[in-house]
Amino acid sequence: MGSQKPEEQQKKHEPTKLVQGIAWFFSKWAHFVARNSIFLIVLCTILTLVGTFKIATTPNENDITGYTPYGARARDEFNVMTDFFSQNGAGIATFILIIPTRRENVLDPRVLREALRVERILSTEFKIRGENFQQYCSTFCQINEPFVQFAQNYLVESEMTEPSERINLSYPITTIYSQKMSIQPNFFGIQMQNSTDVLDPVDSRKISNLKSSKLIALQLRAERKPGWTTQLIKDYEMSITNYFEKSFNSSEVRVLTLSTSYVEAEVVRAGMSLLPFLIIGFIIMAIVSSVTCYFSALYMQQVSIHKFSLALAACLCPFMACGTALGTLFFCGIRFGSVLCVTPFLVLAIGVDDAYLMIHAWQRVTAERRSHPIPNDSPGSRLAEVLIEVGPAILISALTNILADVAGCFTSSPEITLLAYGNMSCIFMDFLYQITFYSAIMCITGYFEMRGEEQKKHITKIACGQEADDQSQTTVNSFNETVKQKVAKFLEGYLSILTNLLFQLFVLTIWAGFLAICIYGITIMNINLSPKKLFEEGSPLIEMDELRVNHIVPHFFLANVFVTKPGNLSDPKRLAKLNKFVEEMEKVRGSWGPQGTNYFIRDMIEFQNSLQEETGVESEGLDMQNLPMFLGWPEYTFWAGFVQYHNHSEEIKLDRFWMTFAVYGEDLRSWNARGEALGRWRKVVDQYPDFGLSVYSDDGIYVDLIENMPTDAWQSALATLACMALVCFIFMYDVPTVTVATVIIASVMTGILGLLSLTGTDLDPIVIASSFIFSTSLCVLALKFTAIYMSNAFAKVMIICMVLVVLHSLILLPVLFAFFNRFSTKKNLGKLIYDLTVNENDITGYTPYGARARDEFNVMTDFFSQNGAGIATFVLIIPTRRENVLDPRVLREALRVEQILSTEFTIRGENFQQYCSTFCQINEPFVQFAQNYLVESEMTEPSDRINLSYPITTIYSQKMSIQPNFFGIQMMSNSTSDPLEDSARKIRWTTQLIKDYEMSITNYFEKSFNSSEVRVLTLSTSYVEAEVVRAGMSLLPFLIIGFIIMAIVSSVTCYFSALYMQQVSIHKFSLALAACLCPFMACGTALGTLFFCGIRFGSVLCVTPFLVLAIGVDDAYLMIHAWQRVTAERRSHPIPNDSPGSRLAEVLIEVGPAILISALTNILADVAGCFTSSPEITLLAYGNMSCIFMDFLYQITFYSAIMCITGYFEMRGEEQKKHITKIACGQDLDDQSQTTVNSFNENVKQKVAKFLEGYLSILTNLLFQLFVLTLWAGFLAICIYGITIMNINLSPKKLLAKLNKFVEEMEKVRGSWGPQGTNYFIRDMIEFQNSLQEETGVESEGLDMQNLPMFLGWPEYTFWAGFVQYHNHSEEIKLDRFWMTFAVYGEDLRSWNARGEALGRWRKVVDQYPDFGLSVYSDDGIYVDLIENMPTDAWQSALATLACMALVCFIFMYDVPTVTVATVIIASVMTGILGLLSLTGTDLDPIVMSALIISIGFSVDIPAHISYHYHCATSHEIHARLHETLSSVGFPALQASFSTSLCVLALKFTAIYMSNAFAKVMIICMVLVVLHSLILLPVLFAFFNRFSTKKISEN
Repeated sequence: MGSQKPEEQQKKHEPTKLVQGIAWFFSKWAHFVARNSIFLIVLCTILTLVGTFKIATTPNENDITGYTPYGARARDEFNVMTDFFSQNGAGIATFILIIPTRRENVLDPRVLREALRVERILSTEFKIRGENFQQYCSTFCQINEPFVQFAQNYLVESEMTEPSERINLSYPITTIYSQKMSIQPNFFGIQMQNSTDVLDPVDSRKISNLKSSKLIALQLRAERKPGWTTQLIKDYEMSITNYFEKSFNSSEVRVLTLSTSYVEAEVVRAGMSLLPFLIIGFIIMAIVSSVTCYFSALYMQQVSIHKFSLALAACLCPFMACGTALGTLFFCGIRFGSVLCVTPFLVLAIGVDDAYLMIHAWQRVTAERRSHPIPNDSPGSRLAEVLIEVGPAILISALTNILADVAGCFTSSPEITLLAYGNMSCIFMDFLYQITFYSAIMCITGYFEMRGEEQKKHITKIACGQEADDQSQTTVNSFNETVKQKVAKFLEGYLSILTNLLFQLFVLTIWAGFLAICIYGITIMNINLSPKKLFEEGSPLIEMDELRVNHIVPHFFLANVFVTKPGNLSDPKRLAKLNKFVEEMEKVRGSWGPQGTNYFIRDMIEFQNSLQEETGVESEGLDMQNLPMFLGWPEYTFWAGFVQYHNHSEEIKLDRFWMTFAVYGEDLRSWNARGEALGRWRKVVDQYPDFGLSVYSDDGIYVDLIENMPTDAWQSALATLACMALVCFIFMYDVPTVTVATVIIASVMTGILGLLSLTGTDLDPIVIASSFIFSTSLCVLALKFTAIYMSNAFAKVMIICMVLVVLHSLILLPVLFAFFNRFSTKKNLGKLIYDLTVNENDITGYTPYGARARDEFNVMTDFFSQNGAGIATFVLIIPTRRENVLDPRVLREALRVEQILSTEFTIRGENFQQYCSTFCQINEPFVQFAQNYLVESEMTEPSDRINLSYPITTIYSQKMSIQPNFFGIQMMSNSTSDPLEDSARKIRWTTQLIKDYEMSITNYFEKSFNSSEVRVLTLSTSYVEAEVVRAGMSLLPFLIIGFIIMAIVSSVTCYFSALYMQQVSIHKFSLALAACLCPFMACGTALGTLFFCGIRFGSVLCVTPFLVLAIGVDDAYLMIHAWQRVTAERRSHPIPNDSPGSRLAEVLIEVGPAILISALTNILADVAGCFTSSPEITLLAYGNMSCIFMDFLYQITFYSAIMCITGYFEMRGEEQKKHITKIACGQDLDDQSQTTVNSFNENVKQKVAKFLEGYLSILTNLLFQLFVLTLWAGFLAICIYGITIMNINLSPKKLLAKLNKFVEEMEKVRGSWGPQGTNYFIRDMIEFQNSLQEETGVESEGLDMQNLPMFLGWPEYTFWAGFVQYHNHSEEIKLDRFWMTFAVYGEDLRSWNARGEALGRWRKVVDQYPDFGLSVYSDDGIYVDLIENMPTDAWQSALATLACMALVCFIFMYDVPTVTVATVIIASVMTGILGLLSLTGTDLDPIVMSALIISIGFSVDIPAHISYHYHCATSHEIHARLHETLSSVGFPALQASFSTSLCVLALKFTAIYMSNAFAKVMIICMVLVVLHSLILLPVLFAFFNRFSTKKISEN
């Protein structure tokens, strides 16, 4: 592609023939709309009104099984069930739940009496066509009789002293006068008497084996009679519900009802409750649309009242489309399901997108027509341009959304299909209304806007006498121009970020991690749909469903088996086969057995046997001729509803019957368990196909949905994606573009499902349906305020979709286009070059030892410091009220400042003019320029002999450079510099005298100098040193704060640890305080020793106490924790001769090696720092190393001694308590202590143990391990990327002819000012020498050094005195050395790279002339060399540290796998620290590098403890090893990390970069160490343990 010709590339980007055809159509259509605007508006309005009328008059119909897949087995089973009970259509079926309000037991007589009253009301009070239940029922009249008999007899028996022998009120089978009946369908939430076994026989001393029951359930079920209408049945069922919700009064019970009519009514109510929120959504959209359109018009300078018409019409158009489309569907016979109530929200959210595109395009066209008018301009021509521009995009949007719903039409769920039809038709109608109704509105508003423009033009022409178009170019609103410039600047900056390769790689990495997380979320997504998701929150049906799941289902989960082909049951073999089926169903896991089965044949066989005993006639099988008699028998009338038969030629034929089986189990609360139970039933049923068996469960319609939903989801998503890709390809016909767009859509779909799963949303048909819509807006936010699951699910999906679409479209999509464009144009990636931003500072201690800049710095300081460092103060004068320092008032103040500097400050009685010897004229160019500038500015004509030019000013033939004095000249900056006041040091001056002099200047201008025109800043070595010292000393208060924080945290955590171990005493606080005191003592001893040995006290060492305090307490916590464990063991298992020494011995044996490992690793981390090339880092490393070593010594001496003393007092207290208790109680405390364990502590211990077991089960779970490893890989990738982009940052700064040739080459360096920017004394001396030769007539070749003193004493050349050093040897002048300056300029010199390159070019020239002993010095040289050296120092130090740590771990553990994992963890922490520092904006500088070396040492601290304890664990089983490890080290690790973080956090409150950098590094280190040590490290041990074939041997 890189070799394509321009004409080929242009041809490639031409629109396809299809797009050209669409553009031609829209062009013609726009003019048609312009000519017929009113007609189209009226037509669309009429169609909308008709459709809306149809919607208002169409009843809402819902089907509770509408979400069940078409081919699901549950649908067939549901049809079999409904067909059995609906011979003349759907009959009456109402479920009643009675809940006690004041009692917890429904067996309370008062509750039972109320329940009997409820049953009586149900049976007698509610009538349908004048008949109550007892009158119209034909089959299920006795359905509640078991409850009635049980309740009545229970009330009677409860009042009797002795229970009746003929009445057995047992559960689940009650026997009353030999008649058995099941009360399982009536009592739920039961508790049995004296046993947890519900099948135990009744206790003869009790009325019933039921102790209590929480709920009573009743039913009204009746077949539909001829003449009953569906509405009549609905009214009857709703009358029952309304009565018990509104009219029923009882102080003992409340009644909940459930019926198909009630469910439909609640679903309709939930749908209708969305209407107010639809209005809210419209209002939100209208407001947002109006405001955004107003600001858009304001930006385009097209504000008019008609813009609000367009904004409101943009919101109205989708509603009109919904009214028309849905009304048309209802005219065609499509039912009005409640799910369609969401459609207007979705279409409103989608539809306005197209309107916004049209509005924006119209404004662009209008702006273009204003600036470039065309003949015959009209609303139609403008609309044509608009539709040509955005029409294809609108069509693509409509087609893709329609095709998304087309995929939904072919799913296996009727309700999703209905929603898809509704959305598809509404989106299609919205597209039509966009190009008709909305385009017509746009034409009309455009007509008025154009007329207003013409009127304004004519008015302006009359008023101003010129064309408005000419004037408009000069009257552009400045505010709008500013906004446009800022928008353009922002867009350019945004595009530069998007096209940056590093940002692209970062985004792609984040994207990969995002996809991995979302795919993981999809794999764990729960699948669920329950009836309560269809109702409004607060609906009684939701409570009914919860009671059913929590109390009914676990005790009585029912299977209804319908026998549709009973056949000839008089055949003994067939009857035996049927009985075998029943027995198998009763053996299903969790079955109640025969007691939970309703199987009429058993009672009929018993009835038939009793007849045979009376008649003496025996028959095999089942005699169906006895069926009518059997069903008419009082004891068996209950079975009338279970059997359907007919009389054929005086022969009874059994048509079909049903039976029930019940299972129980607490796990049945979950959908999975109920699905498995249904599966077991189905498995048995399928073994008997000749009976035409069908098993029905109330949850079957949802169970099959759950099984089918994942397949539906991925198939629909794939189909949607394919359709969208096809549409994009047809319109774009560009494979790379379509591929990227398709990948983006797939990513959004993946992200939606993944984030929904990770945020706790289950996969159900509602979520699937809403996931197919790919646009959203603020309007759907209104849905979040409803109490309906369906609307909340749609809103959540839409909001997630909106966020993902914006991020993918505005970031990821452009990034992908830009990224792949690199390869499509065959460009090399090239090298990644990064800007190095370095702050300014003057701390040469961070410059590498062997750096060339250090030698150059030494040459410079040696030149100017013959008797030691002299005076050097840099003064910067900044105007406060003016922007130009050339303002006369500012210049006068600057001259006053120069006079003050020269005369007011004295050293040993001499001012600058008196003590200076070489640089007396250093500020003379500025003084001359300023004085003459003031004089010239007051004259009418400038003087011919004065030329105040830049950079060379000429005053009466004397040339002088003012370059060192004026800066910011190109931008008229607000600063000028009065550069250097310098003097060679006199022998009698002391260093302190010079410091006092320089500081007196600084203090005067900071505190005493008053001026309304300027302010003065100073810079000197003395001031820099004073500020560095002040910064270091400012840490002392925070050191105290850190100690206090650490002491408090240490005391509190040690107290709770002791409380947990039941060892609270006042001495624990002594240990806690000593743990904090020990590091300070170590620092005092170690640093004092270093200073005794002559090591200098650098300010960087002020940070050391914080770090050692943070590190040192870790060992103390381990010792405290180990002491408490030993003490607890000695209490429970006393040993002879117990003493503090023996306890301390066990403590040090246990944690001593870990403490030694910690000390060695931290010391080795600093050893690596000692060999870096930076003196300050070396100094800090020496300090830390010595302090940590001293802290280790103090831990095993001072702190161990404190521990022995406190242990002695604790043991003495234990003995005293033991003796007191023995005297008082007469028994030994050890025996008593086992029975007096504090219950609170035991409870806490149990919870801790439970938490630890749960945590370990998570750590050893393979999925969690893979997840952690995946996150770890992403974390390392991000951090490694961060390291690659980390900025490096430090803040401070032969012959004469041959020499002239060198000077000329330096003046030719890129960006050089040339001779004007050069200070080279020899040129002036040659000019001086030539003038002497003209006077004397004596000529000489070369430079006559005998004239040098005369030259330097000449008034015009005294300036050069400071540039030359010479001596007089035997009356002969010898030139010792001199210096010269060269200057370059360039905007790029703001960056360190450019300054480094400039220095490199100077050095290259200098190196060509070695015989002159040249040395080039730049203030930034010491930092440039540091920058080049720092990355090497960083990785070498890190690698050396890591190697040393690995060696220490291996020496102590001698176990390769453990050491390998520990080393990898440490490397990961190191990588993470560097990467996160880079990604959070921290640059790599010596201070950060110092903190890194220290943090690297600390990063191994806790991982080393974990690894060592894991290695020494006594168990070989991974779970037990991790348990032993974490229980030993986990709490001290958290304790140390938390206290360390709080201690170091004090540094964040300082205003010093060094302390802030250390705090940031240490806090990041703490977080990473805890996460790696307590999560990743155990995960790695557990994960690799799976692949280990050998057990780890004991050490």
